[in-house]
Amino acid sequence: MPIASQMQLAVHYFQDGNLGSAEQLTNQILAKQPKNSEALHLLGVINAIKGKPSEAAMLFKKALARDERNIQLHANLAKALCDLGRFEEALSSYQKAIRLGGGGANVASIVMDQAAALKQLGRHVEALSCCDKVLTLKPNFAEGWTNKGTLLDELQRHEEAVSCHDKAISLNPRLAIAWFSKGTVLDTLKKYEEALVCYDQAIALSADNPRFWSNRGVTLTNIKRYDEALASYAKALSIQPDYAEALNNRGLVLNEIKYHGDALASYDQALGIRPDYAEAWSNRGLALSELKRYDDALDSYDRALGIQPDYAQAWTNRGVLLQDLKRHQEALDNYERALAISPGDAGTHYNAGICRLAMGDFERGWQDYEWRWEYSMKGKNPFPDAPKWGGEKNTSSLLIWAEQGVGDQILYCSMLEEMKQYAAQLVVSLDARLIPLFQRSFSEIRFVAHDESLYNETVEMQIPIGSLGEFLRKNISDFSWQKASYLAADSERTGDLRRRIRKDTRLACGLSWTSTNEKIGSSKSMGLQDLLPLLSSDRLCFVDLQYGDTAQERRNMKTSSGIGIEHIDDIDNFNDIDGLASLIDACDFVVTVSNVTAHLAGALGKKTFLLVPYAHGKLWYWHLGRENSLWYPSVRVLAQTVDGDWESVVAEVLNEINRMTTSQ
Repeated sequence: MPIASQMQLAVHYFQDGNLGSAEQLTNQILAKQPKNSEALHLLGVINAIKGKPSEAAMLFKKALARDERNIQLHANLAKALCDLGRFEEALSSYQKAIRLGGGGANVASIVMDQAAALKQLGRHVEALSCCDKVLTLKPNFAEGWTNKGTLLDELQRHEEAVSCHDKAISLNPRLAIAWFSKGTVLDTLKKYEEALVCYDQAIALSADNPRFWSNRGVTLTNIKRYDEALASYAKALSIQPDYAEALNNRGLVLNEIKYHGDALASYDQALGIRPDYAEAWSNRGLALSELKRYDDALDSYDRALGIQPDYAQAWTNRGVLLQDLKRHQEALDNYERALAISPGDAGTHYNAGICRLAMGDFERGWQDYEWRWEYSMKGKNPFPDAPKWGGEKNTSSLLIWAEQGVGDQILYCSMLEEMKQYAAQLVVSLDARLIPLFQRSFSEIRFVAHDESLYNETVEMQIPIGSLGEFLRKNISDFSWQKASYLAADSERTGDLRRRIRKDTRLACGLSWTSTNEKIGSSKSMGLQDLLPLLSSDRLCFVDLQYGDTAQERRNMKTSSGIGIEHIDDIDNFNDIDGLASLIDACDFVVTVSNVTAHLAGALGKKTFLLVPYAHGKLWYWHLGRENSLWYPSVRVLAQTVDGDWESVVAEVLNEINRMTTSQ
C-alpha cells in the first residue's frame, strides 16, 4: 500500500477512536519515512491524547522542521508545552500560529487557547484582551463568553463574570461548563442557593464530570447541608477515585461534623495521591488539632508551608494552634506572616485581635476585633440609619445593641454605668431574658428586647455592644472603673431561695459544669463526675445552677455516691435568667465552667471559682496568666495546667474552699 494510502488509513483509524491501530500504522510509516511531517504530527496528537506531552512536543517540533507554516502544528505544540507548564514557550508557538493564520476568525480558537496560557502566567488583563478579540470575530462563540467570564471572576469582577456566563448560556443552553462556571462565581458572591441550581444544571448536562459534583459539595457545605455534601463528594469519587480535591473537601465536612478521625483519613488519601497538596496538609493540621495531636498538627502546617511558603491560611491555622498551646507571641508572629501575604483577610485579623486581647494588648486588640463583622458575625447592622458612635460626648440619644451570646452581653454591660456620661438617653437592646434583671439594675437606662421590629424609634447614634471596649477599655488601668457588682438580683426572691437551700449549717455551693457552645463547648465542659472530690466535702451542700436537663446526671451521682444536688424545679435556669440570678445570689459561692452562669455570678459580685481549659476553649476575656478576672473582681480564674486535666483544677478549688471554710 502506498505511503499516502497508509496515511489516509491511519487518519481514518484516529477519527474512529481506534488510537492503537492509528499509532501502529503511523509508526510503520515513520519506519519507512522518518521525516514524514504528516505522520509525525498525527503521532504527536496521539501521544498528547495519551497524556505524554513531552513525547508529543518532540514529535511536533520534528514535524515543524519539515512543515514550518502549518498553523495547527504550531497550535498543537503550544498545547503540549502548556501541559508541560512551559507557558512562555507556548505563547511563542501560539503567536506563530496566529500570525500564519492572519489573525482572522479561522484562528479564533487558537487565540482563546493563548488566553488560557496567559491566564496561567497570571497575565489576566492580556488574556481578557484575547477573549475580546475572539468575541469580536465570533460574537456567538458561547465557549468564548464563558472563558471571558472565568477571567473576569479571577479579576474580582464578579457581576460582569455572571453576565458573560449568562450570555454563553443564552447562546448554548446545553453548554455544561457555562452553567458550572456561573455556579463558581455565585459561590464567590455567597449566593449559594443560586449556585446550586447552576451546578445541578451542569450535572444534568454532564453527569460524569467529577468537578461538577465536587463543587456542588462545597456549596452544600457552605449552607451546612452536610449529608448532601458528603453524598456529592461520594459521587465525584465514584467517577474519579483519585480525585484529591474531592477527598480534601470531604475531609473538611467530616471535620466540621466532628468526625475528626475520618477527616484525617480523607486528607491522608488525598496526600497519597498528591503529596505536594499544600491545602490538604494544612487541613490535616486542623483535624490533628481537634484530635489533640498538637505536635503532628504543627508538622502538617510546616509541610504545607514548606510546599507553599506564601500560603496565608496555613500561617493563620498554625497561629491558632500556637495560641491554643499558650504560645501567644509565636501565634502573633504567624498572623503577621499571614497578613503580609493577605492583608485583608478578616479571619486572620480577628484571630490576631483575640490573641492580643488575651495578652492584655487592648488598644491594638480591639482594632482587630472589629474584623469579626466580616469574619464570623451573622447578619448586618439592624440599625443602619444611625451613624456608629465613635466616643463622642453630649450625644442626645445612643442605642447600644446586642450581639453574640447572653454571656458576652452580660460582660460588655459592665461598661454601661460609664456610658451614662456620653449620652443623655441610653437605649440598650439585649436578649429578652436579660431585661427584667438589667432594668432593675440600671433604672436610668431603657432596655428593649433585641428585635428590630420592637425598636424603630430614631436615635442619634448606635454601636454594637462588643465595640464599647475600644473606647472604654484601652488598657488595664481602665478596668479601675469596673464595679465589684453591677447587677442586682430580686432580693425578695433571693431571700426565699436562700431559706429553701440552706437546710443546715453547711455552705451552699452553686454548681454549673457544662457549656453548650457549638464550637468550643466540649473543651469548656466537664462531667459532674469530675467534681466528685468537691462533692464529697461534708462542709458543703450543692445547688444545681446548670441550664438544660440535668436530671439523669444528678440521679447517676446520687446512685453511685449517695451525693444529692438540689435542683429548684420552679426556676428554669435557661429561660428564667432573673430567677437564676436570684438562685446564684442565694448561694454562698459558685463553682462553674465558662458559661452564662459564670458571667451572671461575676456581675452579681458573687464569690466564684471559674474552671477553664488549658487554652483551646479558654475565651480571651479570662486573659492569659491571670487568676483574678479583670471583668469580674469576685471571680477567681483557675485554668488547667495540662490540656484536658480537670482533676488538678478541682483539687485546687477544694483546697481554696477548705481554707475559706476553716477561716470562718
